[in-house]
Amino acid sequence: MITDDSCPRVKEAPAYSLGELSPAGKADYERHLAECAACARAAASFQRVIARLREDPDAECSPTLADRIAQRIEAGDTRPARRRSAWAIPARVAALLLAALGLGLFLARDERREDVPDLTAARRDAQAWLCEAQGPNGGWSAGEGAIREKYGIGVSALALLALMQDPVDSRREPGATVIRRGVEYLVRAQNEKGLFGAVFSGATYNQGLAALALLEACALESNAAWRASAGKAVAYLVSIQDRTGGWDYLRAAPGSANTSASVWPLLALLRAEEQGFPDLRPAIERGMAWMKSTVNEEGHMGYRRANQSPYGTGTMTAAGVTCLTRRGHPEDARLIETMFEAVRKSAPASMPAMDFYRAFFTSEALASAPDATAGFLRAALREQLAALQYRSGPNAGSWEPADRWGRTGGPVYATALATLCMARE
Repeated sequence: MITDDSCPRVKEAPAYSLGELSPAGKADYERHLAECAACARAAASFQRVIARLREDPDAECSPTLADRIAQRIEAGDTRPARRRSAWAIPARVAALLLAALGLGLFLARDERREDVPDLTAARRDAQAWLCEAQGPNGGWSAGEGAIREKYGIGVSALALLALMQDPVDSRREPGATVIRRGVEYLVRAQNEKGLFGAVFSGATYNQGLAALALLEACALESNAAWRASAGKAVAYLVSIQDRTGGWDYLRAAPGSANTSASVWPLLALLRAEEQGFPDLRPAIERGMAWMKSTVNEEGHMGYRRANQSPYGTGTMTAAGVTCLTRRGHPEDARLIETMFEAVRKSAPASMPAMDFYRAFFTSEALASAPDATAGFLRAALREQLAALQYRSGPNAGSWEPADRWGRTGGPVYATALATLCMARE
C-alpha cells in the first residue's frame, strides 16, 4: 500500500471529487483509492472543501482571491473566513484553484493536527457520564421545563442505545446494571396498548426509539418480559402507521406523514423482523415505498414529499439511506447509490455548532457507503465530535446540547447521539 503523498495519481483527486471522470475512469480510480491511502486522503480532503464551498451561492470572484488564499495556506491560517460574497465561489473553480496552488501544500495543511482525539477514550468517557446521569427511577432526563417530562422516554432510549453499542462491554459492570435498570424503566412506562409514556404529538419519536432500545436489549439478554414488551411496542407502531405508509406526529390528520417521524419506527420494524417478530413485512414495505416517494432525482429526501425540505435535506437523506441499506433490497441499489452520492457531497466539512442529529445519521450513512472516501469523511466527523467533548469539570465526558433540538433533548440527547457516532467499526 502506498503510504506517502508521492503517488502520481494524486492529481486525479480533484476531477474524481467533482464527478468529472468517466464511469470507467471513476470505477478504476475507486479501485485505486481502496489501496492507496495518499489518494484517498486527497479525495476526502477535496470533498470536504467542496462541500463547504457549496454551502455558499456562486458569486463573482474577487480579483485578489487567488493571492489571498495562497497567502493563508502558506501561513498555515486555518481559521474560517468570514462569509462574504467575495469568498463565495463555485466549487469547481475552488478545486481547480487548489490544484493550481499545489495539492501537496493543501494536504499538508489539511492533515496538520496538533491534537487528534482518542475516539475510544471519548466513547468510554461518554458512556461513564451517561451511567452517572441515570436517574433514581432508571430513566434519563430530557431538556427543560415541560419538555423534560414529555421526551424523557426518547432520551432514555437514546442513552440505552449508546450504552449497548458493544455486546461485550454491555455485559460488564457497572454498565450492565445501568442498562437493566434503564430497560425496566421503559417496560414500566409502557401502557396496555403498547405506548410508552405520555400521549402527545411527539410520542411517535418516543415510541420508535423505545421500541428500538428494547429490541437491542433483547438481543443482549434473553428475557421473556422484555420481549413481550418489545412485541407490544412494535404492534403499536404498526397500528399508528399512516395510510400513506409513513408515520407522523401522534393523532395527526390521516393522509399525512413526514420522514423525520418515520425513520425510527422503520428502523425498529427492521430490527424486530431480524429478531423473528412475525408479520411485519407488509408494514415495512409500505413504509419504505412511502419514504422512497419523497426522494427527488438528485437523491435528496424531502420532509413530507420530494423537494419539500423546511430544515434542509442533509439529515433526512442520510436517515433515509440508512433505512434503505438496512433493508438491503436489490431493487433499491440504484436509488441507494444516488442517495449515497447526495450524502457524500453534502457531508458537512465542519460543524462549528454541532448538529448532533445530522451528525448521527450522516455517520450511519457513511459507515455503509461503498464510496472509498466515505470512511475518511466519517473519520473527520467523528474526530470533530470528539474535539467538542467536555474533557474536565463536572460535565466531563458529555457534550453541550447546542443544536436546534438541544433544548428538547438536553445534554443526554447530545451525548448519546455523539456516543453512537463513536461506535466501533
